[in-house]
Order: sequence, then structure tokens, then C-alpha cells
Amino acid sequence: MNGTSTRSKLGGPMAESRRKRLFGIQACFRSNLVMLGLWKKTGTYRERPHVVFDGRYVLLLRSGDQYSFSSTLPVLNSADNSHYSVSQLDYQWIPLPENNYELQLDIFVPMSNASFDSLIYFVFLNYHLDYHSDVEAEVALYDSLQLPYSTTSITVLGRLTPDQKQPFRWREYYELLNQTRRDAEYYKPSEIMRRITIQPFNVRLDRKMQLPVGSTLRDGQFHLKMNIIVAEDEFLYRCDLWELLKWAAVQYATVYLVSKHK
Repeated sequence: MNGTSTRSKLGGPMAESRRKRLFGIQACFRSNLVMLGLWKKTGTYRERPHVVFDGRYVLLLRSGDQYSFSSTLPVLNSADNSHYSVSQLDYQWIPLPENNYELQLDIFVPMSNASFDSLIYFVFLNYHLDYHSDVEAEVALYDSLQLPYSTTSITVLGRLTPDQKQPFRWREYYELLNQTRRDAEYYKPSEIMRRITIQPFNVRLDRKMQLPVGSTLRDGQFHLKMNIIVAEDEFLYRCDLWELLKWAAVQYATVYLVSKHK
């Protein structure tokens, strides 16, 4: 009787402590299961995008009520022909180390002896991803810049970076400009900018530098020069059912093995 009573006194607290430890481990893994398994909604991956520039752009030079623009959008050019200027475009792709590459772009716009204090530009790109999600996106680099007095040339340098507002599904297609549209309002810079802000995916320049200068090699012209580096980047995707089930299975198996060996 005394021996039985002694084992009960010694074994009781030890068993209780063991049960508490096991309960804590199980609770921890169940928490991980909820946070990382069944409730895992998104994931990330890295890929170097395939970017194509097909020569489309819009440049708008302003000073008060005075403005001049150049674009490759025929409907916009015809709608405001009195302020339209024919520009010249030169561009090339330069290979860089680690399979990166750089788009070097030069646009020359006649200034007609006018002086402007601001520049708005849109450079349209076709952006493709296929490693995890199949993404086809028409995107635009755009910005509004203040120009110092007598500036006739500006250089913009930076790294192309995704501006992703929501995770990718398995397939995504984003169209910024519907070329079948014939209404001029659709192609106005303010309307293009509005659509860019609501499109779930676009691009921007990271680590951007702007270098304005007061002279150019071509008299009477405004010169926009851009050096855009394209490199590997990180993207967000939405987990599908199979990935959720895989995560759940791993978490449940871990809980089971820990419980069995404790």
C-alpha cells in the first residue's frame, strides 16, 4: 500500500508535467498549421521578367497654359494636332552581367524656341512572366517632373521594379490601352494615368536618378534619355487548393510525429 501510494505521489506530478509539455507542443504546431497551412493565402517567388519595348510613348511638356506633346498614339495626335510635335526615337538593349539587361532610350522633341517647366512621360512596355504564374501585362513607366529653368535635356536612370497591388493567380492578363478605341478622351494623359493607378500590376523605377542639363547636342530640341535596368525581382502569388492541401498535410504529419514520440 505504501509503495503504491509513493508511486502515485511521484508519478502524478511527472505525468501532469509531461501532458502539459505535450499539450504545449501540439498547440504550437496547431497554431503553425492555421497560420502557415490552411490559412496560407499567398507566397512569393523570384523571376527575371521578359520585357519588350515596341516604341510606344507619350511626352507632354508644359509651362502654365502652354504645352506641347509628342506621342505614338494616332488618335491622340489627330485630336490635338495644333500642339503635336513629331519626335525622334532611338533605343537599344544592352546585355549586363548575371543575365540582366538595360534599355537605353533617347527621345528628341522639337521645342520651337519655347521654354517649359514640367515634363510628363509615359513609356509603354510589354511585361511577361512564366516561371510560376503566366503573366502578360501591358505596363507603363510614367512620371511628372519639374524642370529647372532653361532645361533642354534630362536623363532618368533606374531599375525596373514591379508595382504589384494584388497577388497573381495562375494566369493573368492586363491591358492598359485598347488600340481599337477611337475616342480621344481615352488616350489623354490624365486618363492613362488614372487607369495605371487602378490596374493591379504596373512597374516603376527604383533607385531613380534624374539629371537635368541646360544644353543638348541638338539645338532647338528637348532630349529625354532613359537608362532602365531589368533584373530578377520578387513577385507575390495566390496559393491554389493543391498548395494549401500540401501545407496542411505537412503540418498535420509534423503534429502526429511529435505527439507519437512524446
